[in-house]
Order: sequence, then C-alpha cells, then structure tokens
Amino acid sequence: MEFFLKYLIKIKNKLSGLILTILVLLIVILFFIVILLISSYNLIIFVIISSLILSSTFSIRMLLSSAKSISNDLELDINSARVSMSYLVSRDTSELTESLIISATIETLSENITDSVISPVFYYIIANIILILVLSLELFSFSSVNINILNIIIFSVIIAIFYRIINTLDAMVGYKNEKYFNIGYFPAKLDDILNYIPARLGGVLTVLASFYIEIKDLIIKIAI
Repeated sequence: MEFFLKYLIKIKNKLSGLILTILVLLIVILFFIVILLISSYNLIIFVIISSLILSSTFSIRMLLSSAKSISNDLELDINSARVSMSYLVSRDTSELTESLIISATIETLSENITDSVISPVFYYIIANIILILVLSLELFSFSSVNINILNIIIFSVIIAIFYRIINTLDAMVGYKNEKYFNIGYFPAKLDDILNYIPARLGGVLTVLASFYIEIKDLIIKIAI
C-alpha cells in the first residue's frame, strides 16, 4: 500500500482514493483467493488456513487485552494507567482522573467494537446467508451455477477481508487534513457506508450487555 500511496497522494483529486482502494483490494483479495484455492485441495489444511485468515479480520483479543492492561495499571499506579490509555486515544491523558480513565476505556471499546468485531462478523454471516440461499434455489431449479460448501466459505472469508481492507485504508488515510483529504475521502466514505448497519447493531448490543451486567450483579447481590 505504501508504494501506491507514495505516488497517488501527489494527485490532488478524490479519484486518487478510489484508485488506491481498487488497487489494494485487487492485490490483497487476489492473494487470499489464491491461498484459499490452493489449500482447498486438502480439507484439513483448508479449514486451518481459512480459519486463520478469517480470524485476522477480528481484533477482539487486542481490545480486551488493552482494557485489562489499563484496569491492572489503575490498581497499581494511575500514571501507568494514563500512559496505557494514551495508546488507545488521541487526546491528552496526562491529567485524567481514575473515573475519566475508566470512562475513556469504555468509550474506546464501544467505538472500536464495531470495526474490530461486529462488522467483520456481520459481513461474514451476510455472505454465508446469500450463498446458502443461492445454493438452496439451485437445488430447486435447473441452474448450472456450481456452488458448494468450499465456495461459500471462500466467498464469505473474502467478504470479511474486503471489509477489513476498507477499514484499514480508512484508518491509514481517512483524515480531514491537507495531506490526506483527497486520497482518504473515498476510503472514509466507503467505511462509513459499510459500518452503517453494524454500528447500530453494536449500539443495541452494548445497551443489552449493560442490562445483562446490571441484572447479573443484582442477582449476585440478592444471592449473597
């Protein structure tokens, strides 16, 4: 990507972002398609490879690890917690109180849960549903389309990779400053579109999770 970025960023036009997105998508997706097709000759290898590729689109472990690290730091030294917090947010964390650090951690997790977990899972599931429906229709028609389980898995993994590429491009160039405004415009807008539904699902799930935690704590208190 850096190779394309070096030349395309010189084009002072929003088409530079479209070109960058297409080039990166073509190269990365083609690479993963080849890997998946080669591995499909052995079922066990295919399952391992496809699982590893799919898992690369999720970042839930990193999110939870970061939050846990901040929690541990708070128990020892608030200055250490401030430093850990600075790795997750762009704001100045040097004067944050304990309550503000906790609030910022929850806010960051809520913001990033969509990009890191919900959206990749959402598009993986949607891709599966679409191809399974097509496969079901094929069984009741004379269509010559050849779709099997391996095709469904490959397609679904590639769709999840597609989302991750767009999200990564947005994170790298989607800034409203003089340097990235043109080249980052298209990736940023496409990322907004792709996250529209998952972000709202994330909001609902976050509220439901908070209710679950409150009810769980209440039950524990009653039991005690």
